[in-house]
Amino acid sequence: NITDRVSLSKRYTGYKTIIQDAYRRVGKKRQEKTFKHTEVTLSEKLNTGQGVRVSYRTDLSESFIEIGTFNTVNKKSHIFDKSITDLEFIQLQAEITTNNDALTPNLVEIRMYE
Repeated sequence: NITDRVSLSKRYTGYKTIIQDAYRRVGKKRQEKTFKHTEVTLSEKLNTGQGVRVSYRTDLSESFIEIGTFNTVNKKSHIFDKSITDLEFIQLQAEITTNNDALTPNLVEIRMYE
C-alpha cells in the first residue's frame, strides 16, 4: 500500500512518496550483472511539478545511489543511460513528487537492461 497523501486533500511534495522494490539477486559471484539503461514508465503523462527520482543500492545496509530524475512535462516514460556494473544484488527505489494535483503519477514499471 502506497501512501501519497498528507491528508485527504493534500498530497506529498518534495519526493516524499517512496516505493521500494524487493532486494533481488540479478547476478552471481564472479558473474556479476551490468545494466546500461533504466527505463521508467508511468500510467499517465507528467504535469508541471510532478516527477520521479530513481535510485538503487546493492546492499541493504548501504544508502541509495541516484540513477536520475524524470520530470519532463507531457511525457510518461524516460530512459536513463547510466551504467551500473558488478551487480550481484540490487534494490530499486522510486521517489515521487507532485504539485498537490488531484492525482499523483502512477508508477507502472522500472526496467533495467543492457
